[in-house]
Amino acid sequence: MLFNSSVNTYEAYNHWGGYSFYLPKLPKLPAIKVSFNRPYPRGNGAGDFLTCEYNMLRFLEREGYDVTHCTDVDIHENGNCFHHTRAF
Repeated sequence: MLFNSSVNTYEAYNHWGGYSFYLPKLPKLPAIKVSFNRPYPRGNGAGDFLTCEYNMLRFLEREGYDVTHCTDVDIHENGNCFHHTRAF
């Protein structure tokens, strides 16, 4: 099983510095581009991983699933990386 961590989504919602794609701090407009080169304001550096994906990953591993990890950046860079898995 291939577990995908959605780091692009975390960064799109990351409002550090006052800008994100979705949560502008008024009266500012939403960002038109964001960077991975900035900290996450929540999650002690883990972004939304601890609140959005951690429990699912713990469940899968606790139940004995053979889990391989990747990010959406990995999928973008190598679209073939999930073709040999039975579940995504």
